[in-house]
Amino acid sequence: MRRSASACLTAFFFAASSAHADMASQCAAGAITEATTLGSGALYGLIGTCELRAPGSLSIQGGRFDNKGQFLATSALIRLSAQGTATNGSGSYWGLTGSVLSVGSIGEAGTFTNLGTVRSTSSTVNVRSSLKNLDGGVIYFQSQSTVTNAETDIGILNQNGSRMEFHDASILRNLASITNNQSSRISLASGATWSNLDGAKVSNSNGSTITVNNGAVLANSYMTNLVNEYNSTITSGGANGQGAARIDNLDAMLRNRYNASLNNLAGSTLNNTGSKLLNEHGSTVLNADGAALNNRMGASIQNDWSSVIRNQNGASIVNQQRGVIYNSGASALINSNYASIVNERGGSTSSADNSIIYNIGSGTRLINEAAAIITNGLGGQINNVNGATLLNGSGAKIFNRSGGAISNIGTGSSIVNTGVGTLLTNDNGASIDNMSGAMIANGTGATLHNNGLITNSGTLQNAGIFALGASGLITGNGTFQQLGSGSLLVDGVMIQSRIDLLGGSLQGHGKLVGDVAMQDTRFEVGGQIGDFHVDGRLSAAGSTLVFRVGGITLFDQLISADKTTLSASTLRFDFSSWLDEIEGQSFDFLRSTDVQWSGISVESVGLRDGLYASVSQVDGGLRVTLVPEPSSWLMAMGGLLLLAAPRLKRGRPLQRA
Repeated sequence: MRRSASACLTAFFFAASSAHADMASQCAAGAITEATTLGSGALYGLIGTCELRAPGSLSIQGGRFDNKGQFLATSALIRLSAQGTATNGSGSYWGLTGSVLSVGSIGEAGTFTNLGTVRSTSSTVNVRSSLKNLDGGVIYFQSQSTVTNAETDIGILNQNGSRMEFHDASILRNLASITNNQSSRISLASGATWSNLDGAKVSNSNGSTITVNNGAVLANSYMTNLVNEYNSTITSGGANGQGAARIDNLDAMLRNRYNASLNNLAGSTLNNTGSKLLNEHGSTVLNADGAALNNRMGASIQNDWSSVIRNQNGASIVNQQRGVIYNSGASALINSNYASIVNERGGSTSSADNSIIYNIGSGTRLINEAAAIITNGLGGQINNVNGATLLNGSGAKIFNRSGGAISNIGTGSSIVNTGVGTLLTNDNGASIDNMSGAMIANGTGATLHNNGLITNSGTLQNAGIFALGASGLITGNGTFQQLGSGSLLVDGVMIQSRIDLLGGSLQGHGKLVGDVAMQDTRFEVGGQIGDFHVDGRLSAAGSTLVFRVGGITLFDQLISADKTTLSASTLRFDFSSWLDEIEGQSFDFLRSTDVQWSGISVESVGLRDGLYASVSQVDGGLRVTLVPEPSSWLMAMGGLLLLAAPRLKRGRPLQRA
């Protein structure tokens, strides 16, 4: 039987008397070992030391327990309900060992307030109302202690320079609300776990800190919302044995805003899975020192409102499985010092609205592969700097849209576009700047399509398809080099100090400005019959030049504004689309200020029997003339007209005028 009476004052405590288990007398005797209740209006104020131990229990049902000394609970049960309160005062100590503390119950409020020190060892704390750690208070949870915060809108409040620490595989389960405010700290270490579940809310604000290290895990899942704001910091992992940590954001939201910092450091992994990670309003996400940030399964990372994401010192960001990274609102995504950003397996990364992606330093890589997409939109900028590599491969795509800019800066910097189905496009109104010492390489199977501006002072190298559209312009004092089976399609204008085509093909209706050297290359205008221009010296060795004739005034022309040198090459004429060939008709297919040629063979297809193409040099270039086969007039003289030559034409030597 229990009963409560009015409070009385002793030298060490205020207490409400009880017929069966008087708390005052039990504490005076050294320990509470029986079931004890503080009912409504009852007050117990502990100044000295009191221990609560099995089989004792303390139920605060509308009463009040103020600890100003040392209160120790061992294998005991403490309940706060019906507006009951327990306060651990400044400088006081509250110890729980193998015990259970229940703060509130369903439909009944209770409040536990700490201003001193609380240490939970292998104990359980259930919060269904309010647990407050205030004004420099410290709460330690250790030795597999468990805290559950549920079914309340008040929840856990850590405020005013206070500290809550979870160690030794202790567990914090939050299904309600946790607020860490005003320069306070919550830390997880030694295998501790903090799980936010089922729509829970966490606020870390006003200069406060959350740290996760030494095998600890912070898991945010199932529609929960973790907000880090107003100069606050969340840090996972770190040097000096602080690593092997993890932050999991699963079907949830992690918001870093208003000059806040989210740090994922050595040994730590941040998994953003099917979730949103928002970095905004001047905040910073730092992924560094070998840490890993994984964005996957439809998740998104949004860097906005003048914020920064830094990936550095061997760290990695992997964006995959429909993951999306948005860089916008004058923000920056910075990849440096042997770090890597990998956009793969359907991942998408975009930059726009005066934002920039920096890829900086030798060994640093921005990789776009496996059907992933990078889009640089209006006001977006991608800078590949100081020996860094931007790799676009394995069927991935980079779209540099109108108003976007890509810069490849510094010796050893490279943009590599390679692999079957891989695409790099530079749209009308977009720009790519390849500076001295840098290289843009378009590899086998890949396509680089330029309808905008490319300024090249370094090297452009092509072994795939390099298409320069009608609105496209390549300018600068750099070098263009084509290798192997590369294909150069020019309908716009390319201006370079040297253009070396070492194999493959050249075609189009545009213009090359600069010295052009073709070796083992096939040239043809392609598409509609028309002209191709070279403003510079042109040489072709071991190459094939194809010209089509569609009528008296309709034929392909190669127009060179300087000296042209042809050697050991083939001139091939296609008359297939002209049905009314006329003997003696001539076509000036090559116009040049000066032509030097040697070892040239001539081929023609599509001519009617009895004609062949004869090439001669004239003022201003080379001319092809339709003349009778030599054998035809000999056969006529011999009465052998029935033995006319077959339609397929043999190669003929070049005829000098």
